[in-house]
Amino acid sequence: MKRSRFTETQIIAILNEADAGLSVKEICRKHGFSDATFYHWKSQLLKSAEGVFLTKAERRAAESGPSVKGLRAKIGQLTMENDFLEGALDRSHGASAK
Repeated sequence: MKRSRFTETQIIAILNEADAGLSVKEICRKHGFSDATFYHWKSQLLKSAEGVFLTKAERRAAESGPSVKGLRAKIGQLTMENDFLEGALDRSHGASAK
């Protein structure tokens, strides 16, 4: 992916120019990029802003990956498979001993 020639701070300042009343076309012409780039930056900013109002626990849960419930289900599944295989192994050793 191509690296931006603008820093994050510069991008935020550019986006704030639209809030100050300048049109998107004026801003893009002034700084030398397309309006598609402007709207892409704006959408990225809005996506990242969604997490600002999350509590610390909600943010940690969102970043932690697999849930405890999912992990417990996986442990249960693996335990059942292990028990089945141990039973099959015991039966096969019992049949060969006879």
